[in-house]
Amino acid sequence: SMTIETALELAVARARLVHQLPRNKGTMAAVRCSMEEAQAAMSSCLTEDEQNLVGVASVNGPDSIVISGVRDVVEKVLHALGKNGVHLQVSHAFHSPLMKGMEAEFRRIVKSLDIQQPLATPIASTVAGRIVQAGELIDVEHWMKHLASPVLFEDAFMEAMKHNEETDDESRRAIV
Repeated sequence: SMTIETALELAVARARLVHQLPRNKGTMAAVRCSMEEAQAAMSSCLTEDEQNLVGVASVNGPDSIVISGVRDVVEKVLHALGKNGVHLQVSHAFHSPLMKGMEAEFRRIVKSLDIQQPLATPIASTVAGRIVQAGELIDVEHWMKHLASPVLFEDAFMEAMKHNEETDDESRRAIV
């Protein structure tokens, strides 16, 4: 597993790289719909170029997502959905294609860190949307996906709850 020092080094490096990115008029908007509905709206109303400027940033529940990207494109998706959305106060459009500008440097940093060790404790991964078991590795690609892929909070939470029901008290404390 990752030491606290390594985790802090990773977090600081990620924050530094994010703040070097252009803001690109980015926004994030919470909206009451499913990921499938949002993806269908994006496919139907956006050009191919526009589809590279927006994405589902987070799936918080069956009818609760966050859309992230260039403001005008996010607004176009919300309009296609017939939803207003609640714009979040953010510096950048996190977990969207706009984060890809930092991928190469972030990959170099992640590869340089000592993180390629098996987990000592299972964790609920919001990147994978599942329990990553003790003994498994969280590799470089996991951290790369974390930049521009949706946060699968609902899946990770449901898997953690199911895992807690199936494990003893000591393991449960390690997960929660």
